[in-house]
Amino acid sequence: MVGQVLDERGIERFWRIVYRHFARKVIVLWRKGYVTIKVRYGSQFFPASAVLKWRESGLKVRVYKRKLKGGHTVSIRCRSIEDLIKAYVAVYDLDEEVLRDIVERMSSTDTLHIIY
Repeated sequence: MVGQVLDERGIERFWRIVYRHFARKVIVLWRKGYVTIKVRYGSQFFPASAVLKWRESGLKVRVYKRKLKGGHTVSIRCRSIEDLIKAYVAVYDLDEEVLRDIVERMSSTDTLHIIY
């Protein structure tokens, strides 16, 4: 089902993996009521201005310093589909229409099967 949406939109290669990861996070959100997205950054690549922008847009963002390998881990907690879509658009620069189409198709089916 997710593959059909991606085929219709012409999305290829690495980005298919990211969109499928989004679909898995939607299922976790429906099951638990919340989901956490973690993104790891190296010490010289930490996007401080982006984190401030994400916080201003209403996302719950926490930043942790990684002790072993250096750098930072950015954790975003989402409690609704809208927050999850907003987070994926902000972090991975994905197409919002495709994300909404994936959620719409997933919510219209009775049973979901996760195939890795």
